[in-house]
Amino acid sequence: MHAYWNINYGPVVFEMPASVEGIGIFGTVTDAWQRPLDDVGSKGRDRGLGEKYYLVPANYDGPLLRNALVYEPETNFGFSVLRPIIAGGPTEENLAEASALTKQIKVYPLSKAGGEAATNYVDVYSAPLEMTPKMDGAIYGHIHEMIGEEVVLDRDLAMMGALARIDIKRNEPFEPDADL
Repeated sequence: MHAYWNINYGPVVFEMPASVEGIGIFGTVTDAWQRPLDDVGSKGRDRGLGEKYYLVPANYDGPLLRNALVYEPETNFGFSVLRPIIAGGPTEENLAEASALTKQIKVYPLSKAGGEAATNYVDVYSAPLEMTPKMDGAIYGHIHEMIGEEVVLDRDLAMMGALARIDIKRNEPFEPDADL
């Protein structure tokens, strides 16, 4: 399962289910630059017992559950890759159980906790999926969009200068010429 998150609008909650006999979930929650925040699931901090992980914006001082696992990522966006681990190898039965356990993972804004905290699952197992990166200039527009929504840290300033040389600037319109 891939889960993408954005804390621009407030904290995000990851709810990890407890492992069941012979089946657990394992994965890593990372920030936008793929720096790990923590491992989750059976080999993570919750040790397969199930837990809520909170990803909060810088200086967040709002309500959270007591003893919650709280992380303050350096970026506003991030993602996780989570997968079931099946002891003894897969069978038809435990594959179905692993799929059901995976669908118990919830990722939602804290503002929707207790209400419409639905996680949108898209099963791509039998669907054609094109994963070849496009080799065109669209990447520059994506970079412009990302730097407009991300935190710029001191370590990013050299890259921001390089991007400015091709007119990708934070909080300014991006209007590429024909050469780009």
